[in-house]
Amino acid sequence: MLDNYTGTSRSETLVEDQIDDDINVPTYLTFTIILFISGFIGNVFIILSVFCNKRLQTRGYAFTCNLAVSDFGVLVLSDFFIILGITTRGTIFTNNPHFCLISSYFCLSLCFTSIWTIAFGSFHSYTRICHRLKYHRIFTKQWVICSILSTWVIGHGLMLPSLIGWGGHQYHNILRYCVFDYMNSESYTLFVVGLGVVIPFVIATYSFIRIMIDVLTSRRKLRKVNLQNARNNEVQLRAPLPINDGDARLLRSFLFVALYLVSAWSFLMVIWICGESSRWTPRQEAFSMTAAHTHCSVNSFLYAVTNKNFRETCHNILRCKRTQNQQVED
Repeated sequence: MLDNYTGTSRSETLVEDQIDDDINVPTYLTFTIILFISGFIGNVFIILSVFCNKRLQTRGYAFTCNLAVSDFGVLVLSDFFIILGITTRGTIFTNNPHFCLISSYFCLSLCFTSIWTIAFGSFHSYTRICHRLKYHRIFTKQWVICSILSTWVIGHGLMLPSLIGWGGHQYHNILRYCVFDYMNSESYTLFVVGLGVVIPFVIATYSFIRIMIDVLTSRRKLRKVNLQNARNNEVQLRAPLPINDGDARLLRSFLFVALYLVSAWSFLMVIWICGESSRWTPRQEAFSMTAAHTHCSVNSFLYAVTNKNFRETCHNILRCKRTQNQQVED
């Protein structure tokens, strides 16, 4: 398995003083600690909210809970280990190649689990809003469970080849952490980017666009009918739109999480696809990877900002107050 550990990154020629000059290590350490603590607390609250509030115990929020679990795993395997790498000056990884390889493998597999969870969650919202009559036949509880399990299978399946001879991982001297070696195999890098990022983003984008078109079309039809009724002095209709408040909150959460994920991962994807590490400075590589890691800390904050149900439940948890809500129709 160590054949897939490709050693240190091209910045290995830098001595420690040069590395410290390239980034502000105390600032980097402080920033990482803040991300770890905020993400740890945020994701724990998201998970507790789903278990404590019956209104959140629906099929749609199951994907939210799964995303919080995978983000929590990324926090432990990236930010926490980065803190260890900084405090030990990287020796925890350079002296333990197996540990370096496994930590990078699990970190990336959980990242792809999160990305595919957003894709499945977005498709769930699309089906519930645009195909209400077929929703309960498609998204059965068994199908939701299989979908959630599939995100983990896909995440690990994408990274498994890096352990058996296709692709590899390396220690990055600037980040003080082990990362995916995108220069090891161009074909494997394209495989990972295509199946791990591009396809789920296409699914999420398609789902959001179709929902927007469906909602706008319904509003246009309702406006047209009411205009005709106004001309005939008839009663104005208040027909329900294809999206209710609960669906809107969940959809809004997934939309903002997906938008942030795209922005956080975009620079890293450009570096991976373009290859040729000589084009990029070590600082640019470190910045892109750090930005990609921030999603696991920011997601819980986005949930709280965009979803009233999460805010209220988190507030009740802080007050040690039991949330008494009837389970909503799902």
